[in-house]
Amino acid sequence: MCPKSFADPSALRKHERPHTGEEELNGVDPGDSQGRPECQTCGKSFADHSALRFHKRTHTGQKPHKCQECSKSFAHPSTLSRHELTHSGKKPYKCQMCPKSFADPSTLRRHKLTHSGKKPYKCRICPKSFADPYDLRRHEQAQRGH
Repeated sequence: MCPKSFADPSALRKHERPHTGEEELNGVDPGDSQGRPECQTCGKSFADHSALRFHKRTHTGQKPHKCQECSKSFAHPSTLSRHELTHSGKKPYKCQMCPKSFADPSTLRRHKLTHSGKKPYKCRICPKSFADPYDLRRHEQAQRGH
């Protein structure tokens, strides 16, 4: 018997595998007590194997869904579909506070912060804050001279 102990049941199951001979099945934790597939790279668990498969692409960098218009690639088909709206010129996501509209919902969400006055994205170099994470990234790159 192995003397090691673990506070986390998931860590215990992973540790037990060499002792029990239990194998991983395509990177899925076969001993997950909730019956949820688990990523063997980071330990996150998912509702189903399909969600795990898409998640694994964050570790591998695999982006099999390619835009026919600009050749940009995406890990998930829904992300490609949202991206394709940028080429169509369609902007179905309308701001209720001003006349602007956007091709995808995440851009609208970021835009709405400009109306709220909230600036949750804080520069790590200076005291400035931004409503948009992309503005922060550009600002920090400029601060570093890139």
